[in-house]
Amino acid sequence: MLIRWATNEDKQAWVALAENIADIFDAPDMPTSQSFLEYMDNKIATHEALIAIHRMSGNCFGVIGFSRENNRIS
Repeated sequence: MLIRWATNEDKQAWVALAENIADIFDAPDMPTSQSFLEYMDNKIATHEALIAIHRMSGNCFGVIGFSRENNRIS
């Protein structure tokens, strides 16, 4: 597994992950929500998102966004 900063190239994998877990969060529109997409763009642009990638398949295992300013996972 590789953990690295999320990039614009990871957006599709991040959205696919959101599609798989949206029901768990009781947010079926999360993957297409404008606020979610803006959050994703902001976290990538500010280097406040890490992504876990399977080295061989390239599959996304998870993404975590955080806030340096507030010192917390967001």
